Amino acid sequence: MFTIIQATNIKNIKNIKKYFISNPLYITTIVFNTIIPINYYNNNINLCYAAIPVCICSILFHHKLNINVRCIDNNIKIIDIFFANFSALYHIYVAYNINSNFALFFYFSTPIIYIIGKYYEHKENMIYSNRVHAIMHCVVYIATIILNYKTYINNKLIN
Repeated sequence: MFTIIQATNIKNIKNIKKYFISNPLYITTIVFNTIIPINYYNNNINLCYAAIPVCICSILFHHKLNINVRCIDNNIKIIDIFFANFSALYHIYVAYNINSNFALFFYFSTPIIYIIGKYYEHKENMIYSNRVHAIMHCVVYIATIILNYKTYINNKLIN
């Protein structure tokens, strides 16, 4: 299994590609961070506040980075799940308030995708579990893009 510790000692680009291709979660956690400037650009600062802790915890957890703070390193999975659930609920609240049914559909599909990923994890098929979890990241990303677009349209109609 290729880990982040091995990635820090890499000298050639092929091993970096191998690291990111070995687990799609490595790619989606990095790409997911682009949602913060997208939220900021669309004046959805409140969504930025929900996305920042999720992005930080997701990278720390999925890339297995240690920050040498025992209370965080030992509980990063729980912290990541807490912030992800808080952020999801807040995004659902915002999508409901601006009447974005398409974004709501994507947000409400994420728990189903999460359960499917946990099923594969329970069956000890981590490759499929990680792929399904990466798909969940993509679905949340798409839903947030839709939510940003809807708020952009609503702001244009008001002004």
